[in-house]
Amino acid sequence: MNSVKSVSPVVLMDPFPAMGHVQAFLNLADWMKELGYEVVFLTAPDYSALVGSKGYRVILVNPFLLIPERSEIEANGWISLLAERLSGRRKPRLMEEMRTRRLEYVAATHTLSPSLVLLDDHFALKAYLYERMCLPTVLVSTMTLPHRAPGIPPFQSVRFPARSVFCRLLVRASWFRIDLTSWYNGLWKRLLLGNSRYQEVIRAKYRPSKLSLDTSRCFGIGINELPIIATYPKSFDFAAPFHQGEKYYFGKLPEVLLGQPLEDRRLHRVIDLAKSSGKKLIFCSLGTVTVTDLTICERFFNKVIRLASHMQDVFFVLSVGAYLDVRRLCKTPSNVAVFPSVAQKALLPQVDLMIHHGGINSIKECIAAGLPMLAYPLSLKWDQPGCAARLVYLGLGQMGNIRKDSGVVIQQKIRHMLDHATSYREAIRAFRHTMGTVNELEHKRLADLLAETKLLYPTTQTKSHYYETV
Repeated sequence: MNSVKSVSPVVLMDPFPAMGHVQAFLNLADWMKELGYEVVFLTAPDYSALVGSKGYRVILVNPFLLIPERSEIEANGWISLLAERLSGRRKPRLMEEMRTRRLEYVAATHTLSPSLVLLDDHFALKAYLYERMCLPTVLVSTMTLPHRAPGIPPFQSVRFPARSVFCRLLVRASWFRIDLTSWYNGLWKRLLLGNSRYQEVIRAKYRPSKLSLDTSRCFGIGINELPIIATYPKSFDFAAPFHQGEKYYFGKLPEVLLGQPLEDRRLHRVIDLAKSSGKKLIFCSLGTVTVTDLTICERFFNKVIRLASHMQDVFFVLSVGAYLDVRRLCKTPSNVAVFPSVAQKALLPQVDLMIHHGGINSIKECIAAGLPMLAYPLSLKWDQPGCAARLVYLGLGQMGNIRKDSGVVIQQKIRHMLDHATSYREAIRAFRHTMGTVNELEHKRLADLLAETKLLYPTTQTKSHYYETV
């Protein structure tokens, strides 16, 4: 009797080309691999080596259907875009670029017979392309969910959920500010680009469609009809009680193991030196996306370096990123070591406190390591302020103001965190216990969603018709 070899369903992962996004997708990919899925990444060359090193197949594609409008303006100037629009050349050019990109995606994926696509919410408009390719799509948010919920501030705010009339007014004011900014940005785009705006061109190219835009969020543009997966624990989300239905949570924490070897020999020597001298070890990093805030980063790192000379019982490891020129930093005392980057997940179990920018990936890694956190949100347009607020609200850490806090204030916050480290570690352990119970239920919901979605894959006849008419 011949045995029939079962074929694993193929899932295409389409992350935004940024380290935090790719890492979150890799964490999700590991779980899906355990469920029996074959995971294939669509990604840019910059991240192909990382994805490939984790054992996943990589298909190199241009991740953008169109060049972002702000990038066009920075490269060519708004006068050039306006002239192209008024001449009538802009929209046909964009349409042709999208046709070329669609053919690239068809050529890249047609041999895979994928069951579904997991699409980064940053690329939500690309769902129109996958709809035309007859591929069921689920959005994935690597940030805090940006949707509205009663009494919940937008994630650009450091406020807590409303508990009084006054707090509700403040929350409404925060949303009004977001709405006003969105209206203003939309106004100048309409005046400058008219119907040749990015979203208008995509919708026109893929008309008719069953998809509709969600523009009422605090960040970006979403798709109303598609389910969305948040890549952080449900227990961390203020708005979780309101986010039912088509919103799912993948709360598995990244793997952070004590004793994992540090490949950087200099960093290894620094850790040994700090431990042998009995010093507390503090790790400070503001993430990998600092290029637009280098002045703020430079000023903050210099404050930390200067205060270190007054805290000789502490050793500081600074990871300043690839964009900051270390020559612009102060002369470092003997208890400070500066690195362009470090293996963060290997380092965290060995330190006593992390100072970070409020990024959700760093928060998840610190929770996995049971490590207290002091958050200094860097970006005011992303979810870093809201993530920092959640840390304080849940008792997992504290936060400061990177633009206003003096060196003295930063030092006081560090002392507070070190003096109360035991209570913060206990709070993190309690959070992880609660999180684990919730995760079991959420992951079951998510597994059911993926199993149901893959059944939506079109028939061979439908698929063949698409490729013949594309």
